[in-house]
Amino acid sequence: PALPKQRVRHANSPPAVLESSPDRAEIPLNQSTNFARLACGVAIVAALVSSTAPSPLYPIYIEQMGLSQSMGTAIFAVYALGTLAMLLLQTIFSAYLPSQKRILLIGLAVSAVGSIVFATAPSAQFLLIGRSMNGIATGLITNTATSALYQLDANGSRRAATISTLGFTGGAASGPLLATAFLVSDFAPTVMPFVVIMVVAILGFIGILLTRRLGPAAPKDPEHGSEPAPCATEGRASYALFAL
Repeated sequence: PALPKQRVRHANSPPAVLESSPDRAEIPLNQSTNFARLACGVAIVAALVSSTAPSPLYPIYIEQMGLSQSMGTAIFAVYALGTLAMLLLQTIFSAYLPSQKRILLIGLAVSAVGSIVFATAPSAQFLLIGRSMNGIATGLITNTATSALYQLDANGSRRAATISTLGFTGGAASGPLLATAFLVSDFAPTVMPFVVIMVVAILGFIGILLTRRLGPAAPKDPEHGSEPAPCATEGRASYALFAL
């Protein structure tokens, strides 16, 4: 009689081990999701800092390069054109680049190269190229990263909205502060802000490259069949207003 009792106890022990295994599996899953959120947030910050940092530096460019006011306005406006073009063409890009990861990597790479062009610009033509690259990168990054944040938030959009808002407002506010700090200290004000932006873009690039939690570029809404999910278009509409 004693032996069957011991066998029954051994038979009941495996379920206890199986019950604990999902808890152990959830830890790396949650960690990878949080890492993906952080990487998307850094990508948004990199895009927004690059969009606002050149603003305090335009008087210096106008003075050093002898630019006219109309050329200064053109440099400022080409950014918005690049951003809006990418936002409007995002659906087409999603067909050829169906992965959010690829789009973000391309956007961050363009942002880093645009910062290098700005930091080494010898003429107004290079400023136009660098500024247009900033706009293209911002259009690619902000829409895709915002959509990715909403997809990563399985329990609702509160956390996604918080991270997205902090990235947008923090990055937009940090750009002028960064440029002004180097401007006041007179420490290579037309170079160092873009070096910092390039470093942030590289960090975001590495984070996106390492994450495995990003999904398709244009998720489908199960209630509307082939139409994109609301989270895929909300970032596009909100940032279009910001770019204008």
